[in-house]
Amino acid sequence: MGLFSRLKKTVNQAKYATELEMILDAYTRKMPANFSNGKLAGDLVSSSWEKNSSLFDGELGGKPNTNTVIISSLSESVNRNDLIKGDKHFLMAVLGDLIRQLEETGFKDYSRAEHDLILEAKNTFHNFR
Repeated sequence: MGLFSRLKKTVNQAKYATELEMILDAYTRKMPANFSNGKLAGDLVSSSWEKNSSLFDGELGGKPNTNTVIISSLSESVNRNDLIKGDKHFLMAVLGDLIRQLEETGFKDYSRAEHDLILEAKNTFHNFR
């Protein structure tokens, strides 16, 4: 990966992490959590990006929808060992709410890979205990 590609990837990750941080800020105003929204958002986006780099880097078509990256990133929180159970429950509630909102508005313009990733996040949400 060249310098320009790495820079573009870093900028895109920062953009999505900022979006996720703003979402977490809105939810934590209602219910405080035990984590830093900015740091966690960056870590979750980075982790999700590693797993889904082909899609997120645009190698499977166009740039992914912001909702896909945010939902996929939130689903990564269940794998975090540095979060207490209550914070994971909180993040899963946010994930469930975002999935519900997306299902209400529809996502017909999403690629097949994005649909699969959102379905995977939905399964993570439903299987979380």
